[in-house]
Amino acid sequence: MTIAMVILSIIVVGMGSVMVLAARDLGGTQSDAVAASRTADVAEAIIRDVGFLSTITEQTDRAITLTVPDRDGDGNAETIRYAWESATGDPGVPGDPIWRTYNGGTPVAVIDAAQDFSLTYLTRVVRGDWIPVADESFNLLFVVPDPNDLDAGEILRRDLIESWGYTVTVIDDDAIPLEFDAAVAGNSVAYVCETVDPGRLGTKLTPADIGVVSEQREMAELLEVEAKETRDYGQSSVKVVDAGHYITALVSPGDLTIASSSVRLLRPDDALAPDAVFPISKHDDPTKGVLVTVEAGGTLDDATPAAGRRVVLPWGKDLDFSKLNATAHVLTKRSIDWAAGNESLGGSTFGYVDAFPTNVTNVRRLQVATQVTLAEAGTVTEVGAFIGGFADNCRFAIYSDLAGEPDTLLAETAAFAIESAYDWQSAALPPIHLTPGTYWLALALASNTQGFFVDSGGELRYRNHWAEKNGFLPSWGASDDTFGVKMSIYAAYVTD
Repeated sequence: MTIAMVILSIIVVGMGSVMVLAARDLGGTQSDAVAASRTADVAEAIIRDVGFLSTITEQTDRAITLTVPDRDGDGNAETIRYAWESATGDPGVPGDPIWRTYNGGTPVAVIDAAQDFSLTYLTRVVRGDWIPVADESFNLLFVVPDPNDLDAGEILRRDLIESWGYTVTVIDDDAIPLEFDAAVAGNSVAYVCETVDPGRLGTKLTPADIGVVSEQREMAELLEVEAKETRDYGQSSVKVVDAGHYITALVSPGDLTIASSSVRLLRPDDALAPDAVFPISKHDDPTKGVLVTVEAGGTLDDATPAAGRRVVLPWGKDLDFSKLNATAHVLTKRSIDWAAGNESLGGSTFGYVDAFPTNVTNVRRLQVATQVTLAEAGTVTEVGAFIGGFADNCRFAIYSDLAGEPDTLLAETAAFAIESAYDWQSAALPPIHLTPGTYWLALALASNTQGFFVDSGGELRYRNHWAEKNGFLPSWGASDDTFGVKMSIYAAYVTD
C-alpha cells in the first residue's frame, strides 16, 4: 500500500524581524542560532494544521485549503484556508495581508502586510508502513455533560487525546442507554470527564465490554471498583508503588509530581474491589491507592466480573486540567491505551535508556538529535529523555534517516513543561508506525539552563532552529554542528 505525502516548504517574510544569538557548549564549534522572523508563528500554525490534514482541496503558490478532523464536536471535518491575497481576492503583492479562513467564515488577517509568502509542494510516494495508526482500536468515547458546549478543560482533554491518534466521539452523559450501547459498539475505550454528572450517567458504562477510564469522583463506586464514594485531598504529587504495570512502566518508582501546583486528587475508599490493584498511591502513604485498575474479568465490588478494563485516575474534582504536567499526560495516555488493549506489557523502548555522565547546557533555540536503531516494527507512542536544570518547556520529535543524517520529521510532541530536577521526563507522541531501521530522536529546550546528558560512541547533530517554540523543521536540512556522542533519550513503542 502506498500513499502520497505532501511536504510544505513555507517562506513567510513580514515587515520586521528579530535576531537572537544563542551560545551552546558541547566541546565543539559554536555558531550563532538565528531566530525566525516574528511571522514564524504563521508558518507554525500552517505546519500544525497540515500535520492533521485529511485532504488538500486547493494548492497554489499563494494559497492552500485543507480539511482537518472535527475540532468542535459537531462530527464534521473543518476546512481551513491560508492565502496571500488582496482584500478583493487578487493574488497577493507586497503589502497585502495573509488571510486565514475557517469553515468558510470571514477571513482574518494573520499578517497585516506581508512582503512575501510562498508555498511549495513536494509530493512523494512512501511505503504504507509510515502511515500513523488509525483503526477501530483507536476509537474513544468521550463522555461530557454537553457535547455542543465543551468547556476549556474538556477541549484540552479532547485535543490531547486526538493528538495521541485516537478518533474521539463525544457523547452526552444524559444519553439514553440505547445510545450508549450503540456508541460502545463502535469504540474500544470510554473516557469519563470529571465534569460529568454521575446522577445522569449512572451505571450506563458499568456493563460496557470496552475499557473505561474515569476521572469523575463518584464513578469509582458506580463502576464497582470500590464500595464507597471516592475522597479528595489537595496535592501535586503521588507515589509510584508498582513500576511494573504498563501504565507506570515509563516513570520512575517513588515520588512523582503530576501537577504544576496543588490540585484536588482522588483517593478511592479503602474498600476496593477484590481484584482492584493500584500502581500509584498517595504521596505519603503507599497503602492508599489513587490510580486504581481492574483487569477485564476481574472481580468487582459486587462480586461480578468486570466486563472490560477499568481505570480510576488520581485527579478529578474541580480540576484545572491545564495544571497537569507532561508526566500526568503520559499516565493518562497509558491508562487509555491499557484500558483499550493498545499496550505492550513491559514497555518496549529503543534509543538510550542509560543516564550518561556528561551534562550539556546552553542549547536554547536549537534542535538536537541523536541516531538510534529500531530492531523491530512497532507503533511509537512516547519519547523520554534524561533532562532538567530548569522548569521550562521542552519538545521531542522523531526524524527518519538518510545516509546517516537526520532527514524528514515523522512525528513530534507538543511543547510541555519539565521539572527542574534532572530525571527521566517523557511526553506522549501521536502514534506512528515505524519499520525496523535507523532513526533520529530529537529534543528542543526552552532555556540555556536546561540540559541533557551525553556519552562517547554515537552520533549527535545540532540544527539552528527554535523548535521548542515553533515546532521542529519538516526537513532537517544540513546540520550546523556534528558530534561523535550519543544522548540519553529513548522512544517507547508497541510491537506489532
